[in-house]
Amino acid sequence: MSRLNDFKSTIKLSTAVEVRQEFGGILLFETDTDHPYTTYKDLPAVLEDFANTTDTYKMAARIFNQELSPSGISIVGDASATPAEITAKLDTLINKNWYGLVCTDNATATITALDAWVDDQEKIYVVTTQLLTDIGVPTSKRTFIGFHHAADAYVMEGLLSIMLTNPIGSATAKFKKVLGVTEAVLTDPELTTLRAAHGVTYIEEMGNLETTGSQTASGEYFDVVLGEDWINYNMEKEMHDLAVKVPKIGYSGDGIASLVGVATNVLSKAALQGIILIENNVPQFSITSIDRADVSQADRAVRKYNGIKWSAYLAGAIEGADPISGELIV
Repeated sequence: MSRLNDFKSTIKLSTAVEVRQEFGGILLFETDTDHPYTTYKDLPAVLEDFANTTDTYKMAARIFNQELSPSGISIVGDASATPAEITAKLDTLINKNWYGLVCTDNATATITALDAWVDDQEKIYVVTTQLLTDIGVPTSKRTFIGFHHAADAYVMEGLLSIMLTNPIGSATAKFKKVLGVTEAVLTDPELTTLRAAHGVTYIEEMGNLETTGSQTASGEYFDVVLGEDWINYNMEKEMHDLAVKVPKIGYSGDGIASLVGVATNVLSKAALQGIILIENNVPQFSITSIDRADVSQADRAVRKYNGIKWSAYLAGAIEGADPISGELIV
C-alpha cells in the first residue's frame, strides 16, 4: 500500500449485463396484440408495454439476458395473424433496421411460411419448436431451428442474441451456454434423428449445458451464413461511404484503385474477425480488377464498373475430432 497516496485507484464491482452493439438487429414478431413497430433499448422498456407473463416479454428476456446484451430489439404485433398475414406484414418492414427474425408463433404452418419467406431475403429466421417433427420442415440456409420441450425456453432466440452480439466470425453456434435455459428432454435416438436433420437442442454434455449444433436447415453452418452477410453488408456500406466522402469516384486508374482499397479493407476486417482464413499472419484472400480500357464503352457511359472480383478461404471451425488416436506403451 502507498503511504503518500499520490495515485488512488478504486474499483466498483458491476453486475450489470454488458451491452454490445449487435450485427443487424433483432425483430420480434408477436401475434397476441396489434402493436406498432417499436424499438426497445432494454428489458425494462419492454416491460412498459408487455407484462412479464406474456410470451413477448419472456422471449425478449431470453434475448436481453445473455452474457452480452444487444443494444436493443424491435417488436411488432399483429393479433391472431395467419402465416400469410405475418409474411405480408414483414414485406412492409423489410427496409427497417433489423436482420434476425424471431416470432412468438411457432406453429408448423408458420415455420413453413417464414422459412419460405426468409429464403428470398437478406435476413435470418431463428425458431425454437416443441415438436421434433418440425425440425425437418424448413429447408432454407437462412432458417436456424432448434428443439426444446419447454414452450418458454426460447433457447434458439437466446442463441441468436449470443451470435449477433459477438463479432461475426468469432464464434460458432455449437457448445454455447444460453443463460436461463434448462436441459431439453429427449432420448438419445431422438437426439440422433434431430442432429441428422440439422436441428439444434440444449443438453448437458461433459458437465456443461450447451447447444448441440450449428447448422441451419439446409445444412450450411450458421456462422458461415452470418459471415457471408457481414461481408456483403460491409462491402456495400463502405463502397457507399467512399462515394459520399469524396466529390466523385473517377472512372480512372485511381478511382478503380480506391474501390479495390475498400474491398481490401473489408476482407481484411473479415479475416481479423475470423470469417476469412489467416495462415502465417496472412489473410487468405485475393482481389482482381480490370483497367478502364477493358471496360465496355456501354458500361462506362452509364458509369458502371463491374471489374472487381475477389475470392477467399473460409476460416471455418473445428467442432469435433474423430478419431483421436493414441497408443499406451508398457
